Amino acid sequence: MGLDLTLMPLKDARELTERVLGYNRLGFARDYKIFAQIADVEGKSAVPDEGVEATVRTHPLPPRLKVGIYGESGIRNTRKNPCGEEMVYTTAGEMRKIVLPEDVSPVNKAIMAYIKALQRDTPIVLEWR
Repeated sequence: MGLDLTLMPLKDARELTERVLGYNRLGFARDYKIFAQIADVEGKSAVPDEGVEATVRTHPLPPRLKVGIYGESGIRNTRKNPCGEEMVYTTAGEMRKIVLPEDVSPVNKAIMAYIKALQRDTPIVLEWR
């Protein structure tokens, strides 16, 4: 079983209120060299075995925020990822700290180009699976 990551960029910080619809979804191709650079809320790497420093800080979702995610049975409003853990968020400015490996996939390269085009303070919800 592997680890996957989907990013859900929001329009702006005002969306970090009671409920947000996670309709804009960017699914990374699995790359642990990228994932290891993202910290959990305690500052630990999401993939500690890679030996890469976690430089991207994440934050817990605001207490009342729920993320609406489309599924087979409609929209599910949740705070938890498919693994049952609380989702977190970061900003586009934090995500810009990621250093892409030389053998990066075209999908991941395109996602990072998209992130770099966003305003630095744009919130991004992370859904680990």
